[in-house]
Amino acid sequence: MAIEGSMLGLISYSVKELFDSVFVPQDRSSVWFVGILIFSIFSIRAIAGFLQRSLILKAGIEIVSKIQKDISAHIIDLDYEFFFKNSPGDLIFKFYGITIYAFMIAGGILLKGIGKGFIEKSVNPDNP
Repeated sequence: MAIEGSMLGLISYSVKELFDSVFVPQDRSSVWFVGILIFSIFSIRAIAGFLQRSLILKAGIEIVSKIQKDISAHIIDLDYEFFFKNSPGDLIFKFYGITIYAFMIAGGILLKGIGKGFIEKSVNPDNP
């Protein structure tokens, strides 16, 4: 998240460099340098964002898997009356639907809440 956030600062620096060394003095030899710099910034940002989302997804899948294992172990220990009172479709929804819904909520909180804080901190470290 810090790498992705710091790339925003580098983008503004590279645009400043584009104006200072290419547009104002009309130096065409620096166009390639600035172009490659901007391309590499976006490439690094894309790779860092992909890795960040992959790690969060992996953690979320492990959490959902643990929850489902705990629920299935609990369901196996229940008596027959529970199964007579609850339909199989209702149990399947509760088993899979609720854990997947919890995963989506937790993933959204992680990406939007914590990630936003890290990115804002890396772009503007003076902001409390």
